[in-house]
Amino acid sequence: TSSTSEENSTRGTGASFGLNLSLFPLSRFPMQATVSHNDSRATSNNTGTQHTASRLGLSQSWRPEAGNESVSGAFDHSVLSTKEFSSVVSAVRASYSNLIPDHNYSANVSFSNNRGDIGGQHSSLLSASGSHVWRDPDEEYTVASFASLSSNEVGLLRAQTLDTLRSQFVQAGTSVTWLPFEDLPVTVNGGVNIIGSNTANDGDTVQVLGFSGFANSSYMFSQNLSASGGVNVQHQRATGQGVTSIGAMGSASYSGDPISFGEFAYSWGVGLGLGNQVTTSGLQSVNLSSNLQHALSRTFIASADRTLAVSASQSVSVFGGRTTGEGAINASGTSLSHSVGVNWMERVSDAATGGASAMLFDSVSNGATQSHFRNLSLQGSLQSQLSRHSSIGVNLSLNGSQQFGTANNIGFGSGISGSGKSNDEPIWSGGGGANYSHRNPFGISNLVYTASIQMNSFQANQRVLTGDPNALSWQTGSAFQQSVDYRIGRLNFRGTNTINETDGKKNVSIFGTVSRIFGGY
Repeated sequence: TSSTSEENSTRGTGASFGLNLSLFPLSRFPMQATVSHNDSRATSNNTGTQHTASRLGLSQSWRPEAGNESVSGAFDHSVLSTKEFSSVVSAVRASYSNLIPDHNYSANVSFSNNRGDIGGQHSSLLSASGSHVWRDPDEEYTVASFASLSSNEVGLLRAQTLDTLRSQFVQAGTSVTWLPFEDLPVTVNGGVNIIGSNTANDGDTVQVLGFSGFANSSYMFSQNLSASGGVNVQHQRATGQGVTSIGAMGSASYSGDPISFGEFAYSWGVGLGLGNQVTTSGLQSVNLSSNLQHALSRTFIASADRTLAVSASQSVSVFGGRTTGEGAINASGTSLSHSVGVNWMERVSDAATGGASAMLFDSVSNGATQSHFRNLSLQGSLQSQLSRHSSIGVNLSLNGSQQFGTANNIGFGSGISGSGKSNDEPIWSGGGGANYSHRNPFGISNLVYTASIQMNSFQANQRVLTGDPNALSWQTGSAFQQSVDYRIGRLNFRGTNTINETDGKKNVSIFGTVSRIFGGY
């Protein structure tokens, strides 16, 4: 193998191997074991950062001869090593589920530990959850209960400083849904929920204990008109101080029947909401909100092979509120949002289809909350069967967002009024890829040629954040890969060429592998 960079050329030797063992794959208790060791200089997973990756994986499942019970467990151990660091991720997960008449049980537990990552970044992530659902045989009641636990420690680099956050979170609750009358569209539900959390960061510890209960009811007057109302009680204790609040809310919404104007389709709806809340700290708040939204769309069929769909929507909301007591405030405001979308689909030929879409969203809020947000999303794809033995696929995406901020008021007419200017620059992200496959090129049987290119603008360190043993620790850029596979019986010969660029560094690798399948297909 060989690699090159912008400044110099280097040569090195790397070895990769792997073993995948499946025992009783079609039985009630299948087991799978995986062992692999890969050198980036001799694999197609070349990222521009020379590394070795060792992996051990075990999984076991079980189910009885009869019934819907199932149990599974898995263990993964991944070691990613470079000249600067060695990242070790160990992950364990187990699950259980059972479905019997009127009852549904499930439980999941997972633990991952990551040590030795870039700059000492590390994580220890533990989560467990369980649920139970009971349905009344008469389908009048449904009772759902759940409980979850998480305990995490995450160390991330922030401005070249290692920042460690420790958190524990516990939650449990039960909810009941009741359909009291078969001939009336009435639904009643209620429940209780308990949460507890403990968060520590840089010596500061925050402990929160909370309890909440609610009861709601909804009624469908017609296909267009519906209303709902409810009450809730909440108690929260943080840093030794507790606050209890009691609230009530009601809302109504009306959706008009779709209206056709020639080839256009028009829809609209309105809504109204009212809420009141009282707390033991002496605060009382009353809030009133209303909203109106409408949309217009049309599909243009240029031919049997070309379709263009356009849509536009607008929504406006008005809210007002008053809080009495210590620190009383009056808050009101308006929000106006617009969106425009275009979607083009075309059958280029009998064996090729493609499409492109664009969506632009703009939202401006005025009053108590002042903001201006824009988002542009572009997507495109093409799939083509070039011949009986060859095909190609392409997909691209681009997303840009911009959040304006200024000390001046924001007006609907001008976007941002006054002389202030926003210092916020657009944030762009995107990616895409293309792949080409050709079976039996030059008329050679059992020969397959594939080529692919992948591009990605950003990748977070999922080894630390989620404990994913498959992830890398650094940002990837673009990679172009070509491979040739040739099969003789159960022997498979593969040659691969990879050109990768990450953060301006280019790496080129050429390697070959030979593999053989043992056991039954």
